Amino acid sequence: MFDLEFIKPYLEFSPQLFVAFTISLLITPFVGYIARRYGFIDLPLSQRPRAEKTLEQKIHNRTLPRLGGLAVLLPFLLIFMTSVELTTQMWGIIFGVLVLMISGAIDDKFDLSSKQQFFFQILASIITVIAGTSITYIQVMGVEIDLNLFSKEFFIGDLIYNFVFPADLFTVFWIVTIINALNWVFGIDALGEGITIITSITIMFIAVKTGRPELAILPAALGASLLGYFPYNYPPSKIISGTIGTSSYGYLVAVLATISGAKISTAILLLTLPLFDMFWVIIYRLTHFKNVPLLKRPFQSGRVHLHHRLMNAGYTMKETVVIETAVMAVIAVLAYYLAGFGAKLLSISIFMAIIALIASITVLSSRKKRAQERLKRMKARDDVPPPTIEKDIPPEERYAY
Repeated sequence: MFDLEFIKPYLEFSPQLFVAFTISLLITPFVGYIARRYGFIDLPLSQRPRAEKTLEQKIHNRTLPRLGGLAVLLPFLLIFMTSVELTTQMWGIIFGVLVLMISGAIDDKFDLSSKQQFFFQILASIITVIAGTSITYIQVMGVEIDLNLFSKEFFIGDLIYNFVFPADLFTVFWIVTIINALNWVFGIDALGEGITIITSITIMFIAVKTGRPELAILPAALGASLLGYFPYNYPPSKIISGTIGTSSYGYLVAVLATISGAKISTAILLLTLPLFDMFWVIIYRLTHFKNVPLLKRPFQSGRVHLHHRLMNAGYTMKETVVIETAVMAVIAVLAYYLAGFGAKLLSISIFMAIIALIASITVLSSRKKRAQERLKRMKARDDVPPPTIEKDIPPEERYAY
């Protein structure tokens, strides 16, 4: 007989998820109209300034409206504020999202520098930590590391902030890292959105599994809102999330994974693919841009992300989305299975498998790229017209020194 007790926690908040999905589905075209009307647009490669730092990473050849993340975040915040007890910790998360939404909208309109975006990411993370979200311990290979070495209370108006060292600093680092790891996945249509949907749904299941069903509605609402938006973003997209969405999605994934009851090791396993891709790209840039100052190398542009390498290897945009989201789905199932358990060997095997996958794709992409360059050189050589002999010119003039 089918176990109704298993699905009972999910049935309780299914009406809210239907509302989030429906609102997102209905308002996305309107958000797209607003974005076009007021200039929140992503220009195609041909219309971008040559001096733009991220020029090489651009793939779109059409003008697309940004702000798609607004259609996801508005219904999410509606469910958030009407379905969860709004404690100080919850208000901190809401204000953190609002900081990233406002700064993201500014970036979608005026293109902020990476330093300015980084400032707002840190600000949102600090607000969240001050409001009470902190990672006080982590487990690495079965060894628990205590991050509560020192604590001191500070009074901020009516708010009492208990600073915990190094837990609070690690939490800020964790949130900013996940924001950027997911941010870098949004290079092609629907890829980042698909990965965020899978991650959110998995965090929902983990929250129920670890005895936090009252918080499971938050990642579930994020996943439902993204599902309503997804048809408009699937390639060829009609709208993109923009920075207002990409930064906020990463922030929410990092925070919700922290408060859902999932161990950080489980969250890291769940986010293995985007995290490894980010570190792979950083290592590539550190080793290849030797003429650039060391601290600036990780921020250099180039088509070296995993999705770029897959497309360089010959896969289409849709095939690349399917491949990466399928790998992410397998990892998510394993992360859920391992939540609360210490299967070290299996975790290490997953990490090694992802490294092998990325390395194989990199080699395949490099070979394909070199073959294309050789073919281009051969074609250029074949296109050179043969030398002509001017018969009417006397030999003494033709070969004069």
